[in-house]
Amino acid sequence: MTRPDRKRGPWLRLYVALLHSDAFMDLSDSAVALYLKLYLLAKRADAENDNPPGTIGGERGPYTFQQIAKHLFYTGNEGVLQSALNELIQAGLIDQERGNYRVSDYEYEQETYSQYADRKAKTAARVAAHRARAQDDQADPEPVEGNPLDPGRRLVICKRLKISDAKAAEFATGEPSFYVDLLKNIKTKQGAGHELAAAELALIDEHQTAQAQAARMNRNAETLISIDPMPTTEAGELARLQSKQRTAPAFFSPAEAARLAELEAKFSKIAV
Repeated sequence: MTRPDRKRGPWLRLYVALLHSDAFMDLSDSAVALYLKLYLLAKRADAENDNPPGTIGGERGPYTFQQIAKHLFYTGNEGVLQSALNELIQAGLIDQERGNYRVSDYEYEQETYSQYADRKAKTAARVAAHRARAQDDQADPEPVEGNPLDPGRRLVICKRLKISDAKAAEFATGEPSFYVDLLKNIKTKQGAGHELAAAELALIDEHQTAQAQAARMNRNAETLISIDPMPTTEAGELARLQSKQRTAPAFFSPAEAARLAELEAKFSKIAV
């Protein structure tokens, strides 16, 4: 005689934890007896048929109320059966759907070792994935180079702020003012990503201030040239030094920095 499969075996696993379950211990004696009988019917159905786990039924499918009464010898005492069954449903021990009944925790309580191992492995994988995402969120991201309003940079920042791909593309290629409004909204709500939004807003403000200052300096230089042709050489030198400072800061010497400061101070005294 071959040993029966553990899932399809003739035995039923019953947990002593039921003694600590208020839902079970508060049942009437008739409801407790019915619960054990229904559990046995569900186990037999699981062992002999292809019904979903926990289904109270037979080879032709789930049992109706009348069929349960017949198989458990409640014929003529349907009122007692109905009362005990309602008690089990209210306690959450039996589920009822479309006239069918099933033991609520059957699949969890009667799982095989392989099912248990598979469930534990899936749970461990979900926990590991969650922890990995949490670490990624807490890790310092790689710095993003370039103009804070460049489309490429805007796209990267939007993705770091968990904006959907479609919306990120819109904010990256649309009007910069829409992107700035997005950052302000995130910063104001103090939700996820508000620190990154605040940092980007500070960079944008700094960039716009620098642009305005550069434009003002250029206008001053043009005004000085129009007033006195003599400083043309100095105006050209100023423009050259400013360009080198922006494009090749690593090769900008201290002497050049001092000369640039001197020229900027000279031209800044001229009214726009």
